[in-house]
Amino acid sequence: MHSRSKLALLSALAMGGTLHAQSRTPPVATYPAMAEFPKENKALAAQYLARARATAGDDLFGDFVHRCIADPRFRQRVNALQMNALLPPAKAFDQLYFVGQNAESAWALDTAEGIVLFDALENEEQAREIIVPGLKAVGLDPARLRYIVITHAHGDHYGGADYLRKTYGAGLISSAPDWAAMDAMRARGKADGPEGAPMPPARIEGKDRTIADGEVLKLGATTLHFYVTPGHTPGTVSTIFDVTDQGKRHVAAFFGGFGAPRDPMQRYTHIASMRRFADLAARAGADVMLANHPVQDGAFEKLELLRYRRAGDANPFVVGPDKLARYYKVQETCSQLGLVRAGLDPEKP
Repeated sequence: MHSRSKLALLSALAMGGTLHAQSRTPPVATYPAMAEFPKENKALAAQYLARARATAGDDLFGDFVHRCIADPRFRQRVNALQMNALLPPAKAFDQLYFVGQNAESAWALDTAEGIVLFDALENEEQAREIIVPGLKAVGLDPARLRYIVITHAHGDHYGGADYLRKTYGAGLISSAPDWAAMDAMRARGKADGPEGAPMPPARIEGKDRTIADGEVLKLGATTLHFYVTPGHTPGTVSTIFDVTDQGKRHVAAFFGGFGAPRDPMQRYTHIASMRRFADLAARAGADVMLANHPVQDGAFEKLELLRYRRAGDANPFVVGPDKLARYYKVQETCSQLGLVRAGLDPEKP
């Protein structure tokens, strides 16, 4: 073929490929835009933004960006980070295991009287295909599931609970306000949480538990301290309990719902709950921060570090009391910033 003919053919092929690629690209007019805050006092917002940034320092910069900037300004970016994706099950502490996925966490706490599972992912399929094989992979028998703690009444956290209850006889744990919220969802035929979330499980008398604020549950040598921390949902459940790392004791603080409520008025309750739980965690000497989304507690990154842990390396989940307190303060201050952006008083309703 003549060189000019070859060049023409290559040019046509290249142009065709470019047009084909362009045809698959959505028009710019359909791109999501960053949120605007027309009611905000910009000067006051700048004060709270600077306060949160200073509290975060360098070690919590990512958490500051997530809660103060990405979540309120560009929720689609956070959703992209929280895509459904498989993560390997892994041991985080001597008796605590990650058996969730990239979008949501599921934590299994092994006790002498059975396994306590925190959250059950989005649906039956994820419970069956992710949680159950994950438990087996880390050496835990799913038949030993004793309780499933529903940290809050959103479908991406209770979705697989009913399957696990029916299959393995586990009891469900929730608070009275969240049991009521789940009853209301079933009554109106629409679940809260992500689109397509399944209907929440109904409480079974004699099997499930309604946890009260400050209630203590002892399972062998393991003691779980439960607190009702409303805000993310009406009855979000948070927990403080001991774990060990290579035999050394640590205290885990697991706040049940960091996501700021979309209704600005609910932020006041949420802020009060975070302040209270931060104080409870400090008094308990907590030095481990857990959450129910890997993007919130860095579980994805920390579990990867644990896979390459060398003798003498610290456990990345052990952040220490100071960093834990600052983490809660960043969350609180960013939520106050949200009130300023909504044109509300950040200190009181």
